[in-house]
Amino acid sequence: MNKLSKESKNRFKCLVCGREFFDKKHNNRKSCSNFCAYQRRGGWKLSEEIRKKFSEIRKKLGIKPPSPKGKKHSKQTRKKQSIIAKIRQKKLWENSEYRKKMSESHLGKRMGLLNNKWKGGVTPLHKKIRESLEYKLWRIAVFKRDNYTCIWCGMRSGNGKAVILHADHIKPFAYFPELRFAIDNGRTLCIDCHRKTNTWGERAKRFYEQGKLGGIL
Repeated sequence: MNKLSKESKNRFKCLVCGREFFDKKHNNRKSCSNFCAYQRRGGWKLSEEIRKKFSEIRKKLGIKPPSPKGKKHSKQTRKKQSIIAKIRQKKLWENSEYRKKMSESHLGKRMGLLNNKWKGGVTPLHKKIRESLEYKLWRIAVFKRDNYTCIWCGMRSGNGKAVILHADHIKPFAYFPELRFAIDNGRTLCIDCHRKTNTWGERAKRFYEQGKLGGIL
């Protein structure tokens, strides 16, 4: 039996429309479904009879229909999709187990393996604590207790105005580690009121070194 040439090996006949086509990459093709789908996306319109044959062959071979590439959805459909995505994301973040898994995925050691961005534990301890799930839940609990309102000036977001709120430690984070996650040690302040406190920035360190920290709280 004579061996077939390379061109004849890569030449196929469409089972749906009967056209011959040449394909180097898929030389083990058994059906023409992918080729017909490609021609259809390229602008070659198929008749109803050919479409019926195409669907029958696709069902027999168990081939899924091609995805509609380049199809533009309407504004109404896109709006619905965005609303559904926001609702799903909100439900996920309300789940504490999901948030815990997400936080653990950014750690250096994960499932016994090393993350490719891990540098041997160079992140400071205070940063790890502030980015932990427990600390985030503490902030949310403080905000909810104070109704997302600054307890000094009464400012809050709303009516087209955004107010940046901080969950401030009454007794400083650095010098009272046992009270870092105590809700009674937290208060909701806007950024302007937070800067006026005696524990803002270097003031806490200065008063702590002078032994006056207990008297200014």
